[in-house]
Amino acid sequence: MRKNLKRERTKDSKVILNRLGKVVKKSIAAAMSASFITVSIMTPVMSVPHVIYASERSGTDKYTDDSVKVYAQSDSVTVTSQSELESALNSGSTNIVISGSVTIAENSDETPFMIPGGVTITGQDDNSGLVFRGAMQLAGDNVTFSGMQLHFISTDALQSAIHREIFLAGHSLILDSVDTYVQGGSGSGLGGFGGTEEELLPTVYAGAYKGSSIGSKASLTINNAIDKTMLKGVYMSHDGDEGKVAYTGDAEVLIDAKTTVREGIHSENSSQADIKIQGTSQSISAGCKVSSFYGNDKTTLTLDKCLCNADFKNIENIILDNEAGLGIISGNLKNITIKNKSFLDITTYGSSNFIEIEGDFTGSTSEQTDAYLVTDNTRQLIINGNVTGKTAIAIDNKLFPKDYMSGCTYVTAAGKSSAGSFISLKTGWILKYDIQDNNEASWTAQTGSDEQTKELARINIESAPDRVYLNNIFENDDYTIPDTDAAFYIKCYDANDNIISGEDIEWLTDNVVIIKTEYWEGTDEYNDNTDWGNSIWLRTDLEKYPDTYFIEANESAKAGTYTFLFLPEKYNITEMNDSGELSTVKDVKKLKDDILAEWKIEFTDKEIVQEKMETPSVSIDYYNEILTGFDIKGTYTVNDRTVTVSQDGTLKLSESYYGTDITIVRKADNSNYTDSDSEIITIPSRREAPQIKGTDADSKGNNNGTITQISPDMEYRCITDGNWTDCTGNTVTGLAPGEYQVRLKADDNNFAGNIASVIIGRQQAKTYHVIIGNGTGSGDYEEGNKVTIQAKQAADGMAFDKWVSDVTLDYIDGTDEFSEKAVFKMPESDVELSAEYKDVTAPSGQITISTKEWTSFCNKVTFGLFFKDTQKVTISAEDKGLGIDRIFYYISSEAKSIEDIAALKDNEWTEYTDVFSITPDRKSVVYVKLTDKGGNKKYLSSDGLVFDASSPVISGIKNNESYKDSVDFTVTDDNLEYVEIDGVITGYENGSYNIANKAGSHVVKAVDKAGNITQITINMLDKEPTTEPTEPTTKPTESTTKPTEPTTKPTESTTKPTEPTTKPTEPTTKPTEPTTKPTEPTTKPTEPTTEPTTKPTESTTKPTEPTTKPTEPTTKPTEPTTKPTEPTTKPTESTTKATEPTTKPTESTTRPTEPTTKPTESTTKPTELTTKATEPTTKATEPTTKPTESTTKPTESTTKPTEPATEAKGQLVLSSDTSWYYMKNGKIDYDYDDLAQNEYGWWKISNGTVDFGYTGLAQNEYGWWKISNGTVDFSANGLLYDNMSEKWWYFNNGAVDYNYDGLALNEYGWWKISNGTVDFKYTGLALNEYGWWKVSNGTVDFGYTGLAQNEYGWWKISNGTVDFSANGLLYDNMSEKWWYFNNGAVDYNYDGLALNEYGWWKISYGTVDFGYTGLALNEYGWWMVNKGIPDITYNGIAANQYGLWKVSNGTVEFNYTGTYTFGNGTYTIVNGLVQ
Repeated sequence: MRKNLKRERTKDSKVILNRLGKVVKKSIAAAMSASFITVSIMTPVMSVPHVIYASERSGTDKYTDDSVKVYAQSDSVTVTSQSELESALNSGSTNIVISGSVTIAENSDETPFMIPGGVTITGQDDNSGLVFRGAMQLAGDNVTFSGMQLHFISTDALQSAIHREIFLAGHSLILDSVDTYVQGGSGSGLGGFGGTEEELLPTVYAGAYKGSSIGSKASLTINNAIDKTMLKGVYMSHDGDEGKVAYTGDAEVLIDAKTTVREGIHSENSSQADIKIQGTSQSISAGCKVSSFYGNDKTTLTLDKCLCNADFKNIENIILDNEAGLGIISGNLKNITIKNKSFLDITTYGSSNFIEIEGDFTGSTSEQTDAYLVTDNTRQLIINGNVTGKTAIAIDNKLFPKDYMSGCTYVTAAGKSSAGSFISLKTGWILKYDIQDNNEASWTAQTGSDEQTKELARINIESAPDRVYLNNIFENDDYTIPDTDAAFYIKCYDANDNIISGEDIEWLTDNVVIIKTEYWEGTDEYNDNTDWGNSIWLRTDLEKYPDTYFIEANESAKAGTYTFLFLPEKYNITEMNDSGELSTVKDVKKLKDDILAEWKIEFTDKEIVQEKMETPSVSIDYYNEILTGFDIKGTYTVNDRTVTVSQDGTLKLSESYYGTDITIVRKADNSNYTDSDSEIITIPSRREAPQIKGTDADSKGNNNGTITQISPDMEYRCITDGNWTDCTGNTVTGLAPGEYQVRLKADDNNFAGNIASVIIGRQQAKTYHVIIGNGTGSGDYEEGNKVTIQAKQAADGMAFDKWVSDVTLDYIDGTDEFSEKAVFKMPESDVELSAEYKDVTAPSGQITISTKEWTSFCNKVTFGLFFKDTQKVTISAEDKGLGIDRIFYYISSEAKSIEDIAALKDNEWTEYTDVFSITPDRKSVVYVKLTDKGGNKKYLSSDGLVFDASSPVISGIKNNESYKDSVDFTVTDDNLEYVEIDGVITGYENGSYNIANKAGSHVVKAVDKAGNITQITINMLDKEPTTEPTEPTTKPTESTTKPTEPTTKPTESTTKPTEPTTKPTEPTTKPTEPTTKPTEPTTKPTEPTTEPTTKPTESTTKPTEPTTKPTEPTTKPTEPTTKPTEPTTKPTESTTKATEPTTKPTESTTRPTEPTTKPTESTTKPTELTTKATEPTTKATEPTTKPTESTTKPTESTTKPTEPATEAKGQLVLSSDTSWYYMKNGKIDYDYDDLAQNEYGWWKISNGTVDFGYTGLAQNEYGWWKISNGTVDFSANGLLYDNMSEKWWYFNNGAVDYNYDGLALNEYGWWKISNGTVDFKYTGLALNEYGWWKVSNGTVDFGYTGLAQNEYGWWKISNGTVDFSANGLLYDNMSEKWWYFNNGAVDYNYDGLALNEYGWWKISYGTVDFGYTGLALNEYGWWMVNKGIPDITYNGIAANQYGLWKVSNGTVEFNYTGTYTFGNGTYTIVNGLVQ
């Protein structure tokens, strides 16, 4: 135990000797430097006043200690020391600004420092804050710490108890942008007092320090967390051990995901607990830094836009919302809900292959599945409850899922579920749903080729002909497809919308019914017809033509219009007719409900003569910037690209059309037509943008900005408004701040001109000060801005009255000076406001007479209380508001109503100043009027009182007289209680009573209600006999034996009665003080048994705050679940690195524009097919007859070439003139301009022939390809320049890889690739196989050293690459600021103490918080922290949530019991706690 400290009494205060000074003198003086002793040990002891809360002080109390500042409640206070802070708190200030680092010493009895409710404490700058040497406790709700350091530096360096607790005491606390991190150990800034812990972090307890009262709901809110917002643990429920008051009530936790909580959040015993971890509004979810969560069946945890890997135990409900991710490391899951693009990752769960959910599993309930389960091929999720909603399962990664393991069961569920509860996220896989005999459901992975898993749910006919010439589709003898153009192109889908390949549903061709359209669409008159069919069918060649169904017929097929009906694999026809076959039209119509799709085709026996489509006749609408005159039923191309015409027959002009001639062609509607002739239209360029100027709006909120140098032929708009407004003169006026656009208006011959932009700002307003007394809202505001003020919560018995200001204010938003929360417009002057309160509670009181008490007004007076003696009347009163003003009384002999009493005149009342008496004989009712200083009144009254000092009167008999016969007597008394004769009550009323003739003594007693007694004793004689006595016949004779004197005469007893040794005592059941009064818990905090040898000291040097610093972005970076790791190898700068060659790809000011036919990724970009163009195994070998460029290419003549004698496979044919032609339907297709394949490879076709001179890009249905000398160059890989498009492209086996997004190397260096091409605009971080790199304007910047941001956060960059070895507190030259790094990343979640070469410092939001001052708890105890460092000089009384405590040398003195004089008061202290 800690030894009692020696105390010396001085004239004004008791000074406690510096314990550290004694230790230094005795043991370590020689080991410490003189400067250390001078600065930290030998500092004179401060004289600190008694901590007085506003509720303790009367209106006349004043401080007399010169060391104390006294603040009025209306002041906005800036403090620089503990004494100033205590004075501000005691005076009721609710808005306190901490300037510099203020150290709060630990009380000698280790009690916490108390923070009253409704107080907001803000740091003046990043270096300001509170440094606590002990614990801190809330004394009320709504306590806020904002933009400051909140450091707790109690350590185990002196083997003392560690007090780094924040006790909520059942109240609410808000930490907004608060740094709570302090580095511990030998590297701390606490000298030799850093202790053994690496971090000095506070622990939050929902309860309180021993002996304290607690509120009803504990709440912790952490907003805008920074890297140094760090807590050791959050215990929202806990036992009452180790000197704490237990807490098991309601709890609420809402914290920023960047907050670090080392020991997790605990709510095991909470009656109700709601915990929410909130990420930021950025597109990337924040990384949650809470290590674990512990709860019960009343706990709900919500993860919102954050990624969390943690341990869980007994959390009843877990909700993942808004792109949240949860990776459970260990523990158990009960009920889980996943929604809004969130996911549950079970791959992180220990080594177990089975992960159990004890309750229900709820997935996405929206139309689009946006709930995900991430697992691997070794784990199975077991759900004991019900499954609702829909969840997609991904292997290893939800963005890039890997293949499932066929036959592997990934989920089982014991409760209700459905087949669609879990679906595949990987293309080509489905999850088969099975129900076992025990009703347990399972979802097992199977590939798309497994026939039993393919259940066709719907089909989509992508294309099919409307008209077919029968002669073209008659079946061939060699079974080849007669006409490849006469075909259906169909996409098939299962119930989960997975695409099913045609190979899995080969039965589809057998399930097509072809019926005469006239019968199908006709009335019942055709129902009995049997001639509804035709000799037409569908056939496939799925290997060569996937998803294509060709139409075939035999020569008996009939012309006419027929409808194709597509049916599912299983449909029931047994009820159609007795034979179970389709016979009549009626039989076919019974299939209506089963039909998947239908299509109508006209079959003709006449050859279809193709006609040319009509040439378009298109006009320009200059006003709406559209082309008009299109047929909405037609299909058109502009510059050989298909365009979509609006329903009104118009086409929106593309910006690329302006200043060019465009070619418009109407495409053939069907095989009966050919494309139209081209129409060429000249599209004029836009006119030049005008030269304009703008002026800003004034600073008073008026919208009076202007644009000048305009003319009436122009128009303008604000970019936030899509509507253009005509200019009417040379100036546009009345403009609000914003960005505006001006252009020449369109006319009959010109489009609207190019846009000129101008930004209208607002002139900078002057800033004025607002100082709020008894409320919040103090600060600096610009004139005209809204100022919101909130009055401090009124004390008991009081209510807000009004705001009092030194200037006239313009209240707005429906508020006025009487609104507790008011809003006013900032005037052009400083404003001082104070909230005034009124007393709204009447006083209370008590009338006491004898043992009777009255606390209210008696409306029914009975005069049933009797007294025989004079009685004292005592009146007491109290008031919760402003206090008692005066007390009056009025004595009446009769009962009065409260109205009568209220109507009494002032002179009829007597002012009560002291106890008074009422004497007999009289009747009285005591009426009391209580008045308080707020003008409230309260009336009290006693019951009716009877004062009777007269005893009953007995007449007719006299005391001690004898009577020979029965006698009558009379009893008279106004308040007679009863009459008693010989101990027997014989009556209760005044009147005549009789004593019978019975010889002997008789006692008569009369008693009245006041206790007065009259008693008379009489003697009743025998009656005289009526006959005289006669002489007896026998006389008495003398006895022969006369009496003798007894041998033993009576003697006085040797043991005469004595006073009993045990006098009568009060009843045994009289209330006594219990033998076991409430005591402090047996497990209260005690001081360590060994005295510490070293303690934190104040450093002589510390980091200074730079004059400029980078500010944290409005959308803070968040930590990803999978941060970039440092690669084992990384790109190094070669001797020929990244020198900018004269021809290197740069983004010039005259950057090449994309040609109208340049390769772009279309909006209907083709997807990669199963038979995508690949390099054949026998590709590009030069055959002996390999196609070469003929010197004499065939030209298109009036007589086109006939079919060549030799023809290769496919559609490329070698002619006799050694040229290769593209043949279609036996003819050269001179219109064909695309890629075609033969046995030698893929070739570029131009005007129907192989174009051997073409080098550039070309597109087919598989993508864009690199063409060299007319053939696809499959060897093209990496970053290559294309001369035709004048652009760098990234190739993969010859194809432009639009999916590649990363870095690529060419002879000029490393470049950022986006959508397949160099992204010269990109500046940021990018990843390749060697690591993360800093990219500037599209290229890796090897010379960059500083900070850089990506979607995962801010990173330390050294020589162009992320420096993952950066850890701890480091200085950044570019931002001129100290930052806290964790594996290379700025750790914004770190909030605590950190150590550098200058000492220990408070870290908030990842950077040094130079302004933090407050009470801090560490492993060594509760420490007073001042401007970031421990203040070991404080001695006095300090408060925390557990009460007032004696503090000695900066720490609570638990072993002190006795009296203690401090400031103006003397206190009784038990175990350090003020009683």
